Amino acid sequence: MPNVLVLANQKGGVMKSTLAVNLAVGFALRGYRTLVVDTDPQANASYSLGVAADEDHCLAAFLRKGRAMDRAIMTAQVLPDVAVDVIPAWISMGLVERWPDIKSAPDPHQIAERVRERMADYDWVLVDGPPHLGYWNQVALEMGDKVLIPVPQAGNYPLIGLLQMRSTIESVQMRSNPRLRLLGVVSTLVDNRTSMGRTARERLEVFIKDPNLVFETQIPRATSVEWSQAHQGANLFTTAPREPVTVAIVKLMEEVEARWQKSALAQ
Repeated sequence: MPNVLVLANQKGGVMKSTLAVNLAVGFALRGYRTLVVDTDPQANASYSLGVAADEDHCLAAFLRKGRAMDRAIMTAQVLPDVAVDVIPAWISMGLVERWPDIKSAPDPHQIAERVRERMADYDWVLVDGPPHLGYWNQVALEMGDKVLIPVPQAGNYPLIGLLQMRSTIESVQMRSNPRLRLLGVVSTLVDNRTSMGRTARERLEVFIKDPNLVFETQIPRATSVEWSQAHQGANLFTTAPREPVTVAIVKLMEEVEARWQKSALAQ
């Protein structure tokens, strides 16, 4: 079975999609067969991967079962000789969360298990979670093995949200997904020119009360990220391969892999 990593934070704009896409490209560059599952109806990860999703070619197909699920997996050519498979999101997925439609939606655990049945051939699966604690966030956590929470450097609001996400992870773990564990927390949008940026990691360690959960790697703020987000099908390995933000993502990927191996040996 693959390593299934969920990028989760109920706050938007924290680099979840950027990390999901570029970690996936990084793993694919190393020869791993990689899948991205976009559970955010805003479909930012799907846009960055350049796939032509629609109502029948997106994660919502798993609500319908049958042959529809096979059409949901698409392939993104992220580099001339490197491809990443993707189950994209589509804006109509947000309709599931409306009241009273949510009352007739399948159990998120069922949807997650249907997706996991299609994961057997992959080495790494990166799940991009939505910026809220709704139905699709539950699906994301139900299908995951481990969770990586990106936390931006600014203020205390992201830290308060971190507590909510940790509580949600523990709830899903106890109720329906005993595999789920918090792999760690990573500082994002770090600007080392400011005092807050220079102390971002230390503040996280104090707040989370477990330095081992905080990744050494910090992801810097960079205009190249904004540029790649503005261009469909763009990733940092093609648009900014030598910039500090891309180097940091490679280091984060190596740290994720090392932590995963360590946790596997500990089990």
